[in-house]
Amino acid sequence: MKEPSGRKIASSDYYRDKSSSKPAAFPLRTSCNIEESKKVVTCTYTFGQLTELPEQAELVIDNYHFPIYTNDSISLEVKDLQSNPAVFKTRGDEIRIGGVNGIRDSFVSKAEGLKPSLWLKASGRYSNETSGDQWTARDEHGHEYTVSLHGGFGESEDAYRKYSGEVVVGGLNHIPKKLTITRTATDMRYQNINWSMKLPNLSRNL
Repeated sequence: MKEPSGRKIASSDYYRDKSSSKPAAFPLRTSCNIEESKKVVTCTYTFGQLTELPEQAELVIDNYHFPIYTNDSISLEVKDLQSNPAVFKTRGDEIRIGGVNGIRDSFVSKAEGLKPSLWLKASGRYSNETSGDQWTARDEHGHEYTVSLHGGFGESEDAYRKYSGEVVVGGLNHIPKKLTITRTATDMRYQNINWSMKLPNLSRNL
């Protein structure tokens, strides 16, 4: 939410506000429900601790994200990763998969619980979100495994989020010769929406 001058009053966005070195004073919390039968999304925006607004204010959508089905994949020779990392680069994201980081327990599913799993070093950068991503891996024998990305995210100068962590192949308890890793759903982040709506006069105390 912004004033006519462009000053941000509140935001749900964790990316740095380029017009200020400080975060918005009042965080905007968002929750949404999806009614698939009606193809309707209803969202509630909560402005924490905000008790008054300027005479004119705008609600602005700078970006949103939504998972789409994808089939982007990369095939790699596991033994070569240490000296020759594989780079998964698609849809604005770039993930560098390095050498093996061991076989350690990982949560696979409610049914399977914790199982020894293959951990691979990873780093890179994201322009999309990750909460709606889904991954799978297939070894040279055709066996399929669920994949998850662990680690931390930060912001880089060009508005991409830096990533550093590990790719975990759940339930794969040995080091295979080959792996094909596929992202079956990508949580796409759509930017530069250029949508805004003037709010009613709310200059009175709320």
